Amino acid sequence: MPLIRWLNRHPIVFPLCLLALLAGLLASVLLDARPGLLLCGGLLALWAALRLYYGSPQSLCLSQELAEENRRARDTCDPEPLAALCRKLGEARRRPDPELRQTLAAALSLLGRTEEAERELAALLPRYARVSARRKLPLAYTAVIVHCSAGNWAEARPFLEDLEKLVAQLPRGRGWRTWQRGLESLRLVYRLLTEGGSEDMLPAFSQRLSAAADRYEQVSAHADLARCLLDLGRRDEALPHLAFVAENGGKLAIRAEASARLAALSSAEN
Repeated sequence: MPLIRWLNRHPIVFPLCLLALLAGLLASVLLDARPGLLLCGGLLALWAALRLYYGSPQSLCLSQELAEENRRARDTCDPEPLAALCRKLGEARRRPDPELRQTLAAALSLLGRTEEAERELAALLPRYARVSARRKLPLAYTAVIVHCSAGNWAEARPFLEDLEKLVAQLPRGRGWRTWQRGLESLRLVYRLLTEGGSEDMLPAFSQRLSAAADRYEQVSAHADLARCLLDLGRRDEALPHLAFVAENGGKLAIRAEASARLAALSSAEN
């Protein structure tokens, strides 16, 4: 991982390595034409296959580092280091990287910095119609999160509908199950935020809580359960969920919201 971090901060290394590879291939051809040509063709075919499957080497290393930092952010409920990493890696590149901007937009929205998140998202959207379905999936998911965090329900709806179509087109397997789970969660939260809580939502939110895989999922499930219960007028049942979010929400915006809600309910009771 230290090597990947170093490569992400010095992206010029990748093209230099490619030039060195091409120089070596050319030298092998000049020294012995037939074996050199076979070696040249084989290595170029391998490079093309790896690039087709994984994308560029830069993207692969970048994705690995972002994935590790994202796991840390979810375990600590603190997306601030993730946002800082995205900005730092973005400054090391000559051109803005879509994956960096996408991750940054999501991290900023979770921190409650909605205006900054919307600016990052706005910079990505002009390319939305042109990208492949594989790249459109995470972009649509991020757009729903950012717009919902900002309370822009009308803007979020088309991306949620796109996400439903894109997930339906995925081949069934582990990747589909992951996206389907995320889609169901977004649908449920979108309903909660736009229609208010209802009795039929409670089992789904309870199931999300029991299936939570990390601290972030636990906190967000408690927050949604609390909101749903408060909408239903079940204040006493909502209080433990609000307390959990206030105690374990780290630097998430929903922690501050839960703390403010607890204080307001306490004042109303007194």
